Amino acid sequence: MTSKTNTLSTTARSAIVASFVEALAANESTGSLVTQVCNVANKYSKGEALSDEDRSAIVSDIAKARGWKPASAKVRISECNAVLKAAPTLPEAIDAFRERSKGRCQWHDGMKLARRLNAGDSITAAVKAAFTTKPGADVSPSGRVAGALKAWFKAEPRKQKAILEAAALLNIKLGVKLDA
Repeated sequence: MTSKTNTLSTTARSAIVASFVEALAANESTGSLVTQVCNVANKYSKGEALSDEDRSAIVSDIAKARGWKPASAKVRISECNAVLKAAPTLPEAIDAFRERSKGRCQWHDGMKLARRLNAGDSITAAVKAAFTTKPGADVSPSGRVAGALKAWFKAEPRKQKAILEAAALLNIKLGVKLDA
């Protein structure tokens, strides 16, 4: 590796560092964005759960504003519903999660907490569940490939033969049959 002389000014380097640090911090604290949404919802609902009608209308407006297409809309709408339904207690759960994780709370952590709270867990139980992986959650790379090939097989009937050949080459059993 050859050594190069620094061509950027200290100000430029500092700006790049600050930008990168901010980006990394945003990734670790996107739970703050979820908390912000909950705080706005709680402000207008006076800390009470939103009615199903209000929640449905809000989520529909979010989907329209974001221009979500059917392929991604189902998951995104589910996430919005989970957050809005858990809004009265989710900020407190995110704070408890942050205490346990030394300040980190990402989007997926917030979603886990929201879903656990909506399932009836207490804040303590939701935080504990968010730190617990399910048995069997450690899927092998070949298991992931098999799952992907199986999904692809179902989604692309015209490519089924090639997908089965790839699975055979990798010695992966999909448990599917070629359509006649």
